[in-house]
Amino acid sequence: MNILEVLRSGPLSTVQDLGRSGYSRFGVPPAGAMDPLALEIGNILVGNSRVTAGLEMTMAGIKARFLLRTVIAITGGAGNFTVNGQKISCWRSILIEPGDVLDIRSISVGCRTYLTLAGGITVSDVLGSKSTYLPAHFGGWQGRPLKRGDLLPGLPLPKDQTSQTRNLAFNRIPNYLKRCTVRVIPGPNQALFSEETQKTFYTESYEVTTKSNRMGYRLQGPALKSRQTGNLLSEAVVTGAIQVPPDGQPIILAADHQTTGGYPILGVIASADFPKVAQLGVGKELNFQAISLEDAQSLRQDQERFLHALELSVQESS
Repeated sequence: MNILEVLRSGPLSTVQDLGRSGYSRFGVPPAGAMDPLALEIGNILVGNSRVTAGLEMTMAGIKARFLLRTVIAITGGAGNFTVNGQKISCWRSILIEPGDVLDIRSISVGCRTYLTLAGGITVSDVLGSKSTYLPAHFGGWQGRPLKRGDLLPGLPLPKDQTSQTRNLAFNRIPNYLKRCTVRVIPGPNQALFSEETQKTFYTESYEVTTKSNRMGYRLQGPALKSRQTGNLLSEAVVTGAIQVPPDGQPIILAADHQTTGGYPILGVIASADFPKVAQLGVGKELNFQAISLEDAQSLRQDQERFLHALELSVQESS
């Protein structure tokens, strides 16, 4: 059954979960939420499995009328968001009644905002995921961004189920206003760059350009010159890989990235830090910090422990 009607779609609003895995060898990238941490936290706050599909909104969000009783959470980027004209807070659960109107306007802090609903958005799976893969027009809602008039399917909150407000602790809310430094492990082609070039990469700032999207973030800053002239043989690439094309301006591969590439890869962003990249809008700057593979794995384990502890605390309070 339908759970919400889209009254305004925003510039890029899509259904996303944590993506589809195991299909890169067939040329199908993972897609999924650009900021998986925000989506996972939102799902936990409304009592869902962390892999449940929600909405990802970029730069500005949707205006929607709810058709069923449910519980929602808004996570990720913040702004002036309202329900029935009353301002609401992010990173908490909110009870919604039929007829309530949610308005997610301009995202002023961060770049991407996530809407999760109890029970999720129940579109069909494509290759094991509900995520929208825009370049190939499949998954999500009809393989495309939302538009006005769309009716999204979902599940009503059981009549006998009460709603207890759940909040993310203030000290765990990501700070998208502070300067962004992301940690990077050495890439497979690091040896193709001189020590001087590597020093430039790790000491200078780079700016997100207008040519950035869900496939990749094109950056602008001091050029990084490779010892290799021309492209390498194509090889598998992953989300967070930092490719350096001939012009020396790095590209960070994002959720909808191609599955192979021939540009040298200087480094790969630690998966625990990629959500920070996903929240950078055009014109924002970032810096890179070198870490070991072991340190990157430790960061991811710490993040997983935090999410598991949040799940347990929500279950105990239910």
